[in-house]
Amino acid sequence: MKLADSSIEPRVLIVGAGATGRELVRRLSKLWLVSIIDADPERLAGLDGPDDADRVRKTRGDGTSRLVLDAAGIASVDYVIAAAGDDAVNFEVCRLARQDYGKVNVFAETGDPGARERYREAGVECVVPAFAAAAELENRLVRGVGTSLSTAATRGEVVEVPVLPSSPMIERPLSSVRSRRWRVAAIYRGDTLVVPTGAARIRQDDRVVLIGEKEILPSIAEFFRIGEPEFPLNFGSNVLILTEHATDFDGIAGELHYLLEHSRARGVEILFWPHEPGIQRAIDDVCGVHGIEASTLAVLGSYGDFATKRVLKKDCGLLVVPDQPFRLLESIGLRRTAFSALFRRLEAPFAILRGSQPYGRILLPVTHDNLSMAAARLAFDLARIHKARVTVVNVRQPRFVAGEEAMAAQQAAFDQITHLAQLHRIEVARIQCEGNPIDQILELASGYDLLLLSHNRDREPSVFNPDVSQHLLRRSPVTTITLPA
Repeated sequence: MKLADSSIEPRVLIVGAGATGRELVRRLSKLWLVSIIDADPERLAGLDGPDDADRVRKTRGDGTSRLVLDAAGIASVDYVIAAAGDDAVNFEVCRLARQDYGKVNVFAETGDPGARERYREAGVECVVPAFAAAAELENRLVRGVGTSLSTAATRGEVVEVPVLPSSPMIERPLSSVRSRRWRVAAIYRGDTLVVPTGAARIRQDDRVVLIGEKEILPSIAEFFRIGEPEFPLNFGSNVLILTEHATDFDGIAGELHYLLEHSRARGVEILFWPHEPGIQRAIDDVCGVHGIEASTLAVLGSYGDFATKRVLKKDCGLLVVPDQPFRLLESIGLRRTAFSALFRRLEAPFAILRGSQPYGRILLPVTHDNLSMAAARLAFDLARIHKARVTVVNVRQPRFVAGEEAMAAQQAAFDQITHLAQLHRIEVARIQCEGNPIDQILELASGYDLLLLSHNRDREPSVFNPDVSQHLLRRSPVTTITLPA
C-alpha cells in the first residue's frame, strides 16, 4: 500500500503578533498547529507559554516577504490570517496568499469599515471588530437589554461562530434563548446582515456574533455552533437487534451495553426467530447479566418477509444485524437476499458488532461528496461521544478505472471532510493510498476500533460493479457502521 499523506492537524498562519494575533495563538494552539510572523522579537517572545512550545512556530520578519512566508511554512497551512494592524500590510499578505500560494481560506482584520469591499473583491473575508460592538450597543439602546459589560479584556467578550447542521439553534426563535449574561449581536447569512430580533431564526451555515460574560460565552458559543451529539436520535429513537441464535446475541451483549451507554437511544428491541428452544429465556438472561433493558419480540415467518416488511415500519435509529459471511453468489451480486433488500431500503444506519470497543480510533473512508459528507458528520458525532480520533482515508483507484471526474469529486470530498473536522474541532489524520478500495480499507481497518461507511441506496450492484460498502460491512475485522445516503 502506497501512502501519499501522513497524519496531520489543522494548520494556520497568522501575520501579526499584536493583541488579535496573541489571542488567536492562545485560543487555537490547543487544537491547531500555529505559525505566526512578526517583525518585533519582543512580541514573539511574549507568546511563550507552558504548553505551546511544540505547537507554535514563530518567525521574525516582514509578513509581506515571500522569503519570510516560505520560512513560516505558508505552503502547508490550511488558513491564513492577516492581523498586522496595518491595512496595507494585511492586504499585501492576503494578495500573496491568494495569488502566489493559492490559498482559499484567507482572512483579514481591519479597523477601516470602508476597506471591506476591497477585501471582498480580492476574495478575502474581512472582520471589522467595531461592527460587532456597534451592533450590540445598538441592540442595547433600542431594546433596553440588561447587564452592561466592561472591556473585552476584563468582563466581556465577543465571538463569532458558524452554525453547523447539528446545531440545536437552527429554526429556533431567538426569543426562546434570552439571557441577561449574553446576547446575539448579529447574524450574517452570506453577505447579508440579519437583525437579531426576538422573532429572528437561525439557519444552517449562518455566522452568529455573540457578546457576553467571558466566563460563560465559550459554552454558549459551542451550543450555538454544534450542540450536543444526538446519535442515534437523528435517525430514530430505538436500537433494533436482529438475532437468530442466543449464542449470537451473547457474543455481542457486552459491546451492545457499551454502545447504549454512549448513545441517546430511548429504547432497545430484540427481534428473534423462535426456532431455537429456550431462546427468549436465554436472551433475557444475557440482558440481565449485562444490564440491558430491552423488549423482545418473537418473529414468525421467514427472515426475508420480516426484514423487508416489518423492520421498515419500526422507529429505528440503528439496526444491529448478525455477523454472517457472504455466500458466493451473493458476494458477486448474482443472488439477492433479504439483507441486500433491507440494505437498500432502510434509512437508518446498519451495524455489525465485533467486540472492538471502546471506540477510540475511527476509520472513515472517502467515497464521493454526498455520501462521504453524511458519514463524516456521523463520524464526528461519534468521535465527540467516544472522545475518539478519526482517520480519513482516500483510496484512489487507477485513473483509467475511476475516471477523471470521479477522482476529482473524491479528492474534493477528502478536503471538505478535513475542513468539516476543523469546524467540529475533531482531531483527524489523513491517509491517501492507491489500489483496490475493498482490499486497502480492510487492511487498514484492523488497526482501528470502528469502521464507519456510507452507501448509496440507489446503486444496483453487479458482478463487475460490486457494492463496496456492503462488502466492507460484511468482511471488516472490526465493528462497522454504515449509513445510507
